[in-house]
Amino acid sequence: METVQIQFYPSGSRPFDDNDPIQFTTRITHWHLSSKPHAWRPLTDLIESNDSYMVRMEIAGMNVDDFRINIAGSMLTIDGTRWESFPDCAFHQMEIPSGDFSSSVEIPGPFDENAISAVYDNGFLHVTLPKAKSKQIKVN
Repeated sequence: METVQIQFYPSGSRPFDDNDPIQFTTRITHWHLSSKPHAWRPLTDLIESNDSYMVRMEIAGMNVDDFRINIAGSMLTIDGTRWESFPDCAFHQMEIPSGDFSSSVEIPGPFDENAISAVYDNGFLHVTLPKAKSKQIKVN
Protein backbone atom coordinates (compact mmCIF):
# COMPACT_ATOMS: atom_id res chain seq x y z
CA MET A 1 0.00 0.00 0.00
CA GLU A 2 1.33 3.45 -0.88
CA THR A 3 1.40 6.24 1.65
CA VAL A 4 -0.19 9.55 0.72
CA GLN A 5 1.30 12.65 2.28
CA ILE A 6 -1.16 15.41 3.13
CA GLN A 7 0.10 18.97 3.43
CA PHE A 8 -1.75 21.18 5.87
CA TYR A 9 -1.45 24.94 5.66
CA PRO A 10 -1.53 27.07 8.81
CA SER A 11 -4.18 29.77 8.91
CA GLY A 12 -3.25 32.69 6.68
CA SER A 13 -0.72 30.76 4.59
CA ARG A 14 -2.95 28.77 2.23
CA PRO A 15 -1.82 28.61 -1.39
CA PHE A 16 -5.32 29.62 -2.53
CA ASP A 17 -7.52 32.32 -1.09
CA ASP A 18 -11.21 31.35 -1.18
CA ASN A 19 -12.07 35.01 -0.72
CA ASP A 20 -10.37 35.89 -3.99
CA PRO A 21 -13.20 35.60 -6.56
CA ILE A 22 -10.84 35.03 -9.48
CA GLN A 23 -8.96 32.15 -7.83
CA PHE A 24 -12.19 30.62 -6.52
CA THR A 25 -13.97 30.82 -9.89
CA THR A 26 -10.92 29.54 -11.74
CA ARG A 27 -10.65 26.45 -9.56
CA ILE A 28 -14.37 25.68 -9.62
CA THR A 29 -15.01 26.11 -13.35
CA HIS A 30 -11.65 24.81 -14.66
CA TRP A 31 -10.88 28.09 -16.43
CA HIS A 32 -7.32 28.51 -17.60
CA LEU A 33 -5.22 30.85 -19.67
CA SER A 34 -5.25 29.81 -23.30
CA SER A 35 -4.33 31.09 -26.72
CA LYS A 36 -8.09 30.74 -27.36
CA PRO A 37 -9.67 32.80 -24.57
CA HIS A 38 -13.20 32.04 -25.83
CA ALA A 39 -12.64 28.27 -25.74
CA TRP A 40 -14.04 25.98 -23.06
CA ARG A 41 -11.92 23.29 -21.40
CA PRO A 42 -13.02 19.64 -21.28
CA LEU A 43 -12.19 17.65 -18.15
CA THR A 44 -8.69 16.26 -18.66
CA ASP A 45 -6.56 13.81 -16.65
CA LEU A 46 -2.81 13.16 -16.77
CA ILE A 47 -1.96 9.62 -15.69
CA GLU A 48 1.57 8.22 -15.27
CA SER A 49 2.46 4.52 -15.34
CA ASN A 50 5.87 2.85 -15.23
CA ASP A 51 6.31 3.08 -18.99
CA SER A 52 4.08 5.90 -20.26
CA TYR A 53 2.05 9.03 -19.66
CA MET A 54 -1.60 9.04 -20.67
CA VAL A 55 -3.76 12.11 -21.18
CA ARG A 56 -7.46 11.27 -20.95
CA MET A 57 -10.07 13.82 -22.04
CA GLU A 58 -13.79 13.42 -21.47
CA ILE A 59 -15.50 14.80 -24.57
CA ALA A 60 -18.49 12.99 -26.04
CA GLY A 61 -20.07 13.64 -29.42
CA MET A 62 -16.90 14.16 -31.45
CA ASN A 63 -15.58 12.87 -34.75
CA VAL A 64 -11.90 11.90 -34.75
CA ASP A 65 -11.22 14.45 -37.50
CA ASP A 66 -12.39 17.29 -35.21
CA PHE A 67 -9.40 16.91 -32.84
CA ARG A 68 -6.06 18.69 -33.19
CA ILE A 69 -3.24 17.38 -31.00
CA ASN A 70 0.00 19.37 -30.87
CA ILE A 71 3.21 19.08 -28.89
CA ALA A 72 5.57 21.98 -28.20
CA GLY A 73 8.41 20.93 -25.91
CA SER A 74 6.77 19.26 -22.92
CA MET A 75 3.35 20.89 -23.49
CA LEU A 76 0.62 18.75 -25.07
CA THR A 77 -2.34 20.74 -26.40
CA ILE A 78 -5.60 19.21 -27.56
CA ASP A 79 -8.11 21.48 -29.23
CA GLY A 80 -10.93 21.39 -31.69
CA THR A 81 -14.60 22.21 -32.09
CA ARG A 82 -17.65 20.32 -30.90
CA TRP A 83 -20.56 21.27 -33.12
CA GLU A 84 -24.23 21.52 -32.16
CA SER A 85 -26.81 20.78 -34.84
CA PHE A 86 -30.25 21.82 -33.66
CA PRO A 87 -31.48 24.17 -36.40
CA ASP A 88 -34.71 26.08 -35.81
CA CYS A 89 -34.77 25.15 -32.11
CA ALA A 90 -34.69 27.12 -28.88
CA PHE A 91 -32.86 25.79 -25.84
CA HIS A 92 -34.74 26.00 -22.54
CA GLN A 93 -31.73 24.62 -20.71
CA MET A 94 -28.20 24.33 -22.10
CA GLU A 95 -25.48 22.83 -19.92
CA ILE A 96 -23.45 20.87 -22.47
CA PRO A 97 -20.75 23.13 -23.91
CA SER A 98 -20.15 23.34 -27.64
CA GLY A 99 -17.92 25.35 -29.92
CA ASP A 100 -14.15 25.69 -29.66
CA PHE A 101 -12.37 23.86 -26.85
CA SER A 102 -8.75 23.68 -25.75
CA SER A 103 -6.79 21.91 -23.04
CA SER A 104 -3.04 22.01 -22.42
CA VAL A 105 -1.15 19.61 -20.19
CA GLU A 106 2.53 19.74 -19.29
CA ILE A 107 4.08 16.28 -19.48
CA PRO A 108 6.35 15.92 -16.43
CA GLY A 109 9.14 13.86 -18.02
CA PRO A 110 10.78 12.90 -21.31
CA PHE A 111 8.69 10.89 -23.78
CA ASP A 112 9.19 9.31 -27.20
CA GLU A 113 7.63 11.73 -29.70
CA ASN A 114 7.75 9.10 -32.46
CA ALA A 115 5.61 6.61 -30.51
CA ILE A 116 2.68 8.82 -29.42
CA SER A 117 -0.75 7.36 -30.15
CA ALA A 118 -4.31 8.66 -29.78
CA VAL A 119 -7.58 6.72 -29.59
CA TYR A 120 -11.13 8.10 -29.28
CA ASP A 121 -13.62 5.66 -27.76
CA ASN A 122 -16.90 5.97 -25.82
CA GLY A 123 -16.60 9.74 -25.40
CA PHE A 124 -13.00 9.67 -24.15
CA LEU A 125 -9.87 10.70 -26.03
CA HIS A 126 -6.79 8.78 -24.84
CA VAL A 127 -3.37 10.11 -25.85
CA THR A 128 -0.52 7.78 -24.86
CA LEU A 129 3.03 9.10 -24.68
CA PRO A 130 5.54 6.29 -24.05
CA LYS A 131 8.36 7.36 -21.75
CA ALA A 132 11.71 7.91 -23.42
CA LYS A 133 14.22 5.19 -22.75
CA SER A 134 17.60 6.34 -21.52
CA LYS A 135 20.44 5.51 -23.84
CA GLN A 136 24.14 5.11 -23.29
CA ILE A 137 26.32 7.33 -25.46
CA LYS A 138 29.71 5.96 -26.38
CA VAL A 139 32.61 8.35 -26.17
CA ASN A 140 35.23 7.93 -28.90
